[in-house]
Amino acid sequence: APRTRAYVSSIWKQISRLGRPSATVSTSPTKHKTEWDRVNTAAQHRKDTNSARVIQVLPTAYQNNRSIAAISGVKDHSMAHSTYKELIKRGTKPDTVTYNTVIVGYAKAGELGDAMDLYKEMTSAGCHPHVNTYTSLISAFGRTGQWEPAISLLRDMEIAGVERNTFTYNATISACEKGNQWQKALELFNEMEARCIKRDTISYYATISACENGNQWQKALDLFYEMETKGITHDTITYNATIIACEKGNQWQKALYLFYEMETRGIKRNSTTYSATITACEKGNQWEKALDLFYEMEPKGIKHDTSTFNTIISACEKGDQWQKALNLFNEMEIKGIKHDTITYNATITACEKGYQWQKALDLFYEMENRGIKHDTITYNVTISACEKGYEWQKALDLFYKMDTKGIKRNTITYSAAISACEKGDQWQKALDLFYEIETKGMKRNTNTYNAAISACDKGHQWQKALNLFQEMETKGIKQDTTTYSATISACGQGNQYKKALDLFMEMSEKNIPLATGSYNAVIQALGSDCKNNDLIDVLYEDMLRSLPEFGQRWLRVNKQGELDLHDHSQYMAQAATRRLLRVLQTQEGCDSHEKGSNFKCIIVGQGNNSADGLQLLKAVQAQLESLSPPIASHTQSRNKGRLALSKRDLSEWLKHSE
Repeated sequence: APRTRAYVSSIWKQISRLGRPSATVSTSPTKHKTEWDRVNTAAQHRKDTNSARVIQVLPTAYQNNRSIAAISGVKDHSMAHSTYKELIKRGTKPDTVTYNTVIVGYAKAGELGDAMDLYKEMTSAGCHPHVNTYTSLISAFGRTGQWEPAISLLRDMEIAGVERNTFTYNATISACEKGNQWQKALELFNEMEARCIKRDTISYYATISACENGNQWQKALDLFYEMETKGITHDTITYNATIIACEKGNQWQKALYLFYEMETRGIKRNSTTYSATITACEKGNQWEKALDLFYEMEPKGIKHDTSTFNTIISACEKGDQWQKALNLFNEMEIKGIKHDTITYNATITACEKGYQWQKALDLFYEMENRGIKHDTITYNVTISACEKGYEWQKALDLFYKMDTKGIKRNTITYSAAISACEKGDQWQKALDLFYEIETKGMKRNTNTYNAAISACDKGHQWQKALNLFQEMETKGIKQDTTTYSATISACGQGNQYKKALDLFMEMSEKNIPLATGSYNAVIQALGSDCKNNDLIDVLYEDMLRSLPEFGQRWLRVNKQGELDLHDHSQYMAQAATRRLLRVLQTQEGCDSHEKGSNFKCIIVGQGNNSADGLQLLKAVQAQLESLSPPIASHTQSRNKGRLALSKRDLSEWLKHSE
């Protein structure tokens, strides 16, 4: 009938937008199934939109479904939708196949709202979704990390009596993985075994990735090795996922083992494999291994990109290799590989750690010239670089520039700026910034308190330092070695040596690790009163036992006849000098006239907390001259940092002290 032909024509016009049938396709009446098969195959392979041919067939549900399927197959959900609506308008009742076909088309196109509306309409109409319908919907939700509706659909399948299979579970596990739900992914993975549903490589990969996202490296590794026991072959993606899990779990050795195992087993390594392993080495402070892997990539035919350069620059930064980091940064430009914000941040951080504040600042301004955006990290590390270079004004300029550029400051920003003020003896500015933190809605932490206390110490504001220390206790903010050392030093500056000693003793009571700075601070505090020399000597002996690096230096006294006072403060150096004389007094296997004859010099160098290179020299010479009889000394002509003792005076003193 004419009406029937007109309807078929409207369907055909939709299909003809995609392609027209080949010349061999007949336009005369023929068996419906065969003819529509031929037409739809041609529609998917040809792109001639000018066809006006009409196939004179009756509009059965099969034909309508084939039309929709042809359109859905090329992910044109709008055409599938219009065809479906035309079908409804003509009074043709959609069947299960129609619904399934259109829903799958919507899901593939990412039109989840329309797909779910049709899914609900379908179930209300008494039609039953197919397993592929559920899988397509779950996969679509999974691609956007919507794990809750994905699991809900999986449970709907059970209620509807639709058999779930490997593909359905894999899609749901992937949805949980993308939604950072590692526990639910693991539950579904285990459920597969309980329901005797076969698990394949994708099942394991998706679950390992979920564990990796959840920082569950041990579970990821267990699943990886379980694959072998189940006879499931590993491939590049399962190795990559497991290496990334180890990297996130700071297990660089395990990551490296898996990396080399791939080569042994003949499994291809790609850019992701190398990047993940290099990152693992970077996190494990294995910059040399990371660099070896980086330079191995190109001979293996794997190109470097911005991401791999960023990772290796970061590895060099962690290894305090600022020059190598800068060389790699320059290598990127030579090779035409684009720098980004992460590249600059990592390189600036490397320069900051290497005390190269000028290079850090140059890179900072270079970013502006190249149109590369600064972020909070960029400002933080550049401010910190200026702080380490004692450029407090430049640090503050950058700090205030963040306001004008609309870049958000954080606690790290304030801590770096406060430290810069401390280095510049600007204790009042440091405190102003410290108190500004809470007005900006940020919480002060251990680092900000430490920076403020250190500023008060440098500014001889011991009471303010002590108040901040006590405030930390009141507010429940953790006090660490730096907190105590800075407060002890501040008390020393205020001649409050008893308070300083109490704080030092409290560190042991609270199991807070003692460091060089702690001993330096308390010995400096006690040193202002010469009556405390005996106590200082006891503390110095305790330091040698607690800090092996200092104990090792004393081995040089007997072996090389030298005493190294690097990292010693003024009063600590005097304590070391007194100890040296006691050691020489008790030398075994020597006659009285031979004692001290093998001793050569005291290495004073540039002492810790020194204003200049003469600080330790003066302290040691003052100690030697205070003896009875005094011991004369002089610096060596070739090296002013080496102090030689008068052999005659030393011998006289040793005899006199017997």
